[in-house]
Amino acid sequence: MAALTVSHPETLSPRAQELLGRYAERPWGEDFYLAGSAALALYLGHRPVRDLDLMGGTNRLTPPDRRDLLFDLLALAAPPPEKTEVETARDGYLYVRQAGIGVRFFYYPYPLAEPFEEIAGFPVASAVDLGLMKLGAIISRGTRRDFVDLFLLCRNIPLAELLERADDKFGHVRDFSLQALKGLADLSEAEADPMPRLALPVDWAEIEAWLRTEVRDLGRARVGLG
Repeated sequence: MAALTVSHPETLSPRAQELLGRYAERPWGEDFYLAGSAALALYLGHRPVRDLDLMGGTNRLTPPDRRDLLFDLLALAAPPPEKTEVETARDGYLYVRQAGIGVRFFYYPYPLAEPFEEIAGFPVASAVDLGLMKLGAIISRGTRRDFVDLFLLCRNIPLAELLERADDKFGHVRDFSLQALKGLADLSEAEADPMPRLALPVDWAEIEAWLRTEVRDLGRARVGLG
């Protein structure tokens, strides 16, 4: 499997990196890791990302958990004009805007397939974990951005190898690989989405052709589809 490391810190603003460094010093910093678009961009360098998605499997973000976390975030805020505002709060989820950066905290109770990387001392999900999360998102409802991200990631980590690792993260999900292949074959909703802005040229027709080939070949190899 091709090695991918955090090699594109320029995709995160200095302010976002500063926030992550401050979070790394807090006691709750060990409960979360960077995932989502920001983490993937650190590996691929394919687009700048402003907001942060922080996931963890120990802090359930219950009302008391959210209260304690928010109090600490408020204490972290620098003097005006920097401020912290709560956008959304519910069980398992907290979305705040801090220093102009959107920060989303998720309770995500799935094991990690590989060890963390780091940026500014804060944990970053591995490229393999991010790829498996992308497949999970595509099973639920794949946006065009999800398909584009997966295509770029699979230039380094073949889709077949990601599917081989699926049980490491989603072993409790029955027929995860089959569900993923079905999701990858359905572009009906993604067709209506705009193409995401990227720092490198990518053609949607190329992605469609790649998906058709991958789904056909992997479907035949795994379950005799096609």
